[in-house]
Amino acid sequence: YSANELYPMFDRLPDALLRFLLHCVNMIPASDRKVGFDYKAKRFFEGVLLHDIAKAHAYWRVIVPPHERTKLLKNVMQEDAYAVYYDLLYDKGRSAESRALADLTTWLPNNNLMRADIFSMCNSLEVRVPLLDLPLVQYMLRIPFAIRFKNGRKKYLLKKVLEDKLERRLIHRKKAGWHMPLAPWLKKGLYTYCADTFSSHHALFDTILKRDHCLSLLNEHKRGMQNNSFKLWGILVLLKHTA
Repeated sequence: YSANELYPMFDRLPDALLRFLLHCVNMIPASDRKVGFDYKAKRFFEGVLLHDIAKAHAYWRVIVPPHERTKLLKNVMQEDAYAVYYDLLYDKGRSAESRALADLTTWLPNNNLMRADIFSMCNSLEVRVPLLDLPLVQYMLRIPFAIRFKNGRKKYLLKKVLEDKLERRLIHRKKAGWHMPLAPWLKKGLYTYCADTFSSHHALFDTILKRDHCLSLLNEHKRGMQNNSFKLWGILVLLKHTA
């Protein structure tokens, strides 16, 4: 959503300048952070170059962008997540509210909530999501997006509500998401395991995945050229859980 706020400003720039900025960003060494500045900046300018806010928002949501799919997949599926998501954005309009609603009906249940359910149940934990109480969600959807995301401030209303109830350092501390340090792992201990898996016989390499591109992504990551941890982990999990 921060990228959405910046989009109109950069969309006015000529393509030559946008490509130059993208080239400069590509010169930044790849970070091992989950989502480092280099990764965000690169994806941002690639999205802006589409010159369509709905396409850009959908582009920022996917791990393997459309232009790379032909390199990774032998047969690009007719209906993929990007296309479905973009169609939903397009049908609902180009407003910030439409993008938030598209995420609420796709990204939230099919990614965030699904993972929370799987991880918690696998560890015998009961997890609740109080901020997704139905009346609260319905109420929040009636509040303009410009107020929910005021001046680019995330969780603006929630923080205002808690200002006199919690210490400032708690309310405004940096977000701490749950993730594994995949980027450094894939350069060290997990590199050999991943390389062996990508080099071994697997039915998916005969039907769907292009082995050479998978190995190229891994070696590119190993040399620090790009942080491909999201892509590599997705491919690895797919291979290990597909007979």
